[in-house]
Amino acid sequence: MNSNNFQKIHMEESIISFSSGILEVTRLVVIVLDVVFFLFFIYALFKVIPYRPKFVRNPEKYASTITARKDSLILKEWGKILLLFKKGTPEAFRLSVIAADSLVDQVLKNMGLVGEHFADRLSRLGGEEMRNIDGVWEAHRLRNDLVHTPHLGISLDDTKKTLRDYYNFLKELGALD
Repeated sequence: MNSNNFQKIHMEESIISFSSGILEVTRLVVIVLDVVFFLFFIYALFKVIPYRPKFVRNPEKYASTITARKDSLILKEWGKILLLFKKGTPEAFRLSVIAADSLVDQVLKNMGLVGEHFADRLSRLGGEEMRNIDGVWEAHRLRNDLVHTPHLGISLDDTKKTLRDYYNFLKELGALD
């Protein structure tokens, strides 16, 4: 009986020793995995940094110093808008106004102005420093009417004025000559 108890005690000690060994190995594996996941997180963070949005602190304060850079793509897009306008059809007038609004919006985004919508970005410029901002607001309202009102037409004169407002604004921003 004594040797039987000895075997049981020895067996229990072996099981406890084995269990503590497994716990140590498990603990070591978890620590290694933590380090690997942390390093992966740091690696991923550095990979996505170039894709983060550009933020402008207090854009109203810096609006006068923010300028769009002249870009051949902007000039090319403006040329496409004018070619569309020269087709002379009511649908071409409508599409040219929508395209001009989109171009101005893209320029504002490229300048680093943030906002969910065109109007949000435009309002960050501050109207007192921009001579042509009222014309762009009016042009943008017309564009919204054209987009949201089915079968709304636009006259030749209104299209000319609207495109002129967009052009003058792009010129003031420094995006066009």
